[in-house]
Amino acid sequence: AYFVSKKYSDSENSFKASLSIDKNNIPALQGLVRLYSAQNKKEAKIYTEKLEALTKGNPIAGIVIGRINEDKKEFVKAEDIYKELLTKNPDNESVLYRLGALYYKIALDKNSKEEFESAISFLEKAKKFKTGILEIEETEKVIKDNLKFGEILPIVKKGNKLFDTRKFREAIDPYTSAYKKTGRPS
Repeated sequence: AYFVSKKYSDSENSFKASLSIDKNNIPALQGLVRLYSAQNKKEAKIYTEKLEALTKGNPIAGIVIGRINEDKKEFVKAEDIYKELLTKNPDNESVLYRLGALYYKIALDKNSKEEFESAISFLEKAKKFKTGILEIEETEKVIKDNLKFGEILPIVKKGNKLFDTRKFREAIDPYTSAYKKTGRPS
């Protein structure tokens, strides 16, 4: 939780406390590798090597490297790592999950960039991996709506911009226009 909140010092202390109890604590090592990689610290290499030594023949270390690339939004690198792990471990549930979760994350990223068709394509890939991500179906519906109403989004954004700058009366026209085109509130 500390890592996600970017409370790096607390995160580091927590992982190190776990390692003081069990020096081979794999989740703590994974956490430190991701933490130090996010901060571009040289300690990342030390903990990566230790993790690799502990997980020989197991894709855990590779998954961590993939996650580091995900954290940096280097999705192609992460995908390459997971695909390589999948060729060596075709039935490994963790690898299958990470690849599916990566595709879901890419779909969200593409949607935020208004690349709706690409987003839908990545959601289709994510579905094949049975990730257990409950939001996939709802996300797909939202993205398909975004694609359908893509021409209206600029009008809604204009209304939002006016609204956000407290120009409420001026925002009415774009919102009304969007409503008339869709038949639903924006």
